[in-house]
Amino acid sequence: MRFIIEGYVNQIKSDDIIKFASSNNISISEEEALFLKELLKSHLDDVLSGNDAEVLQIIESRFDNFRFTKMKNLYLIYKDRYKSYL
Repeated sequence: MRFIIEGYVNQIKSDDIIKFASSNNISISEEEALFLKELLKSHLDDVLSGNDAEVLQIIESRFDNFRFTKMKNLYLIYKDRYKSYL
């Protein structure tokens, strides 16, 4: 499963991130989507191995509290849902 996630992340487009965020009632700009894309790519090993504190801190410093909380909650849902595959 890890290989599939890595492949997807390497091909993800900022528009994919914007659409996913929008479908979860989170509004982000093109610039913010590019930021998230690069952050995810550069910290993918950390995220997949559960060392996500630094990544969450970086996101928290970049987004307002409302959007950060929504992003974090969404991340925790997916992390819990797929933890047995990693």
